[in-house]
Amino acid sequence: MYILHVTYNLKEGRMEDWLAALRVLQVAEKTRREPGNIEYAYYLPADGSNKVLLVELWESKEFQQAHLNAPHMAELAKVKEEFVESVDLKAYTAE
Repeated sequence: MYILHVTYNLKEGRMEDWLAALRVLQVAEKTRREPGNIEYAYYLPADGSNKVLLVELWESKEFQQAHLNAPHMAELAKVKEEFVESVDLKAYTAE
């Protein structure tokens, strides 16, 4: 299994706009239907900070890499430019 923890550090005051854009693009829903996806879920902070955690679980790194070429990922890249200050990524392999 290939696991990603992606922390989005959003621009100040842009949380609601970011969440609305994700809903419009249906990023999570589309990704969950991709081959090899086990979980794709966003988690919001309890403390009201501008950080959002995305947890991705894939059957393999190859499936996750193929996911990066999906059309909705190109759409997401454009949205990130508008709302995201920086991204922290941690990848893990588990059996």
